[in-house]
Amino acid sequence: MYDCKLKRTIDKIMDVTIKISACAILVMASIMLINIVTRRFFRAPIPGCTEIIGFFAFFIACTALAYQEWTDGNIIMSLLVDKLSPRNQKKAKCIVALISGIGFCALTTFIGGDAIVQYQNGKLTTALHVPWWMIETYMTISFGALAVVTIIKLFLYLKALSEEKKAAETKGGPA
Repeated sequence: MYDCKLKRTIDKIMDVTIKISACAILVMASIMLINIVTRRFFRAPIPGCTEIIGFFAFFIACTALAYQEWTDGNIIMSLLVDKLSPRNQKKAKCIVALISGIGFCALTTFIGGDAIVQYQNGKLTTALHVPWWMIETYMTISFGALAVVTIIKLFLYLKALSEEKKAAETKGGPA
């Protein structure tokens, strides 16, 4: 992508995030294996194992969302954009990043607002008695991170377009 201090900092954050996600996958697989063994051989399954696995899967998916966006992991969009000229690719990426950033900000606001309402009501819980507002708070944080990453990418795309335009004007060619 683009070489700058901000990009390197976000790359480091994403490396940590993906490692946390990988550890969560390992823990989730271990819990599933232990549950299978204890249920099969000792007839004593782990209480709430299905919900615990669901929480880990949710955590892994939410943690990986921002990483996927940062590393341009959207394959279908890449296939469509790759058919355009390099300049139009950058323009299309700017437009998509803008629309996505607005959508993720709206989603973050909606889920965050609902988490506050659930916290105030305090009635809705999961089978393991985990308050739903805690889950929605994590969703708010993960979608917020996704929105921030998307907006940062938008600014990086705009910076690249601006630099390309300046370089073309310096050479005397059309922008």
